[in-house]
Amino acid sequence: MNHSNQELDEFLTKMGISPEFTDISKTAEIFRQEMQDGLSGKASSLAMIPSFITNTFSAIENECVIAIDAGGTNLRISLVRLHLEKLPEILSMKRFPMPGTKGAVTSDEFFDFLALELAEFLTKTTKIGFCFSYSVEILPSKDGKIIALGKEVKIHGITGRIIGVELTKALKRKNLPPFTHLTVLNDTTAALIGGQFLCRDYPYSDFIGYILGTGTNICYYEKNENIKKIPTLTERNARTIVNTESGYFDRQFRGILDEEFWADTQNPSDHHLEKMVSGQYLGKLLYKYLTMAAAHHLFSPKAAAMISALGDIKTQDISNFLSENSTENPLHIFSNLEPADTNLFYHLTDALLERAAKLVTASIAGCLLETGCGRDADHPVLVLMEGSTYVHFSQLKEKILYYIHTEVIQKLGFHLVLKELDGAVTYGTAYAATAE
Repeated sequence: MNHSNQELDEFLTKMGISPEFTDISKTAEIFRQEMQDGLSGKASSLAMIPSFITNTFSAIENECVIAIDAGGTNLRISLVRLHLEKLPEILSMKRFPMPGTKGAVTSDEFFDFLALELAEFLTKTTKIGFCFSYSVEILPSKDGKIIALGKEVKIHGITGRIIGVELTKALKRKNLPPFTHLTVLNDTTAALIGGQFLCRDYPYSDFIGYILGTGTNICYYEKNENIKKIPTLTERNARTIVNTESGYFDRQFRGILDEEFWADTQNPSDHHLEKMVSGQYLGKLLYKYLTMAAAHHLFSPKAAAMISALGDIKTQDISNFLSENSTENPLHIFSNLEPADTNLFYHLTDALLERAAKLVTASIAGCLLETGCGRDADHPVLVLMEGSTYVHFSQLKEKILYYIHTEVIQKLGFHLVLKELDGAVTYGTAYAATAE
């Protein structure tokens, strides 16, 4: 079986998944408009949640704080000693699978578990930075009201709960000492703050935090005067970190295949951008590409049967297969098929990654268009890139960097640096515990 490139292009077009449908500049402009609508309180797919964190922190030398990182895969609790002129020290860390990833739990079970694991650290400090990597409304008190979970995490009854209030209740239930200060923030905000402290000696003009891991999100500094939906903020002459909740972005081009894929997810009506670019979904989405291509008779009967037998694909399998093609990788089957089937697999995979890279680039460009920062080559914007999908999926990272260079730097004229910094989220969460 030897299908032409035309037949493949027709399939990608019919399914609405051709990377050619994603125009980075146009998508960035739409993203920016959604940002502005969300800041004004108008209907928007971007929640634009103010963190109420400006650039004021009261950290002191050798101060210890607790940093909680509730991510899409893991829950980490760290005791951190802060320093003003050098890297913070992680004195102790506990790591667990994120409750709700291995089976459903209740809200009380989640907070009771958290309280018990915090107990020994609360004897050393009562200041907590809580990085909650899901949709949460940050309150002026810097506590957080949970809007929704994503990434297929199941914690029943947690929507609408206020994190600090629930944690206080759990500590009381377990007869444990209370905390005195809590700052709730998103992982993108934590990455941004971590980057600010770790790179404070370089003259960056601005900072953006980007997470591309199990899920995806982006945050940035916005002028308070533009956050019109929070009148108390517009009265202050400052800038506040805003969490866009970009995983919900819903104005990008999508096709029939995407809509069918979304219908089989936990929340079909939301997290549409996240379901096109993040580690939780890229493997599953590629499997959808392959099964639909098989249904359209693009693969040979033998290849179609092997695809069906796969049952599912993990994002990590794609990255590993493209890098090393181990015989233990389930995708190794594509090495033993007819050349036409193998080539078709590679073309479909490339189309998936091309589109994802374009969408990631467009969301970064949208933030730059909104702030206008980064026009001076001597003072670029630092984009803190965090998350396992970006860090470990080298083929996707290369495509993102390519489009950043060609579309954002060369075409749009912005100057920016994408950087990965080990521990940025943990360090940023720790410093946030001292936010005023």
